[in-house]
Amino acid sequence: MRNVLDEFIGEYLAIRVRRRLNSTNIIDFLNNLFVLGGIPGSFC
Repeated sequence: MRNVLDEFIGEYLAIRVRRRLNSTNIIDFLNNLFVLGGIPGSFC
């Protein structure tokens, strides 16, 4: 399971549930999130 949380507003931006998430899945997951919501100003 991979969750992406916006800590500033306290809202989950995306949740992905799978038995296995490899590096390609994570890159695709983040890429789709960036397309929908824009590239963030910083990562924590």
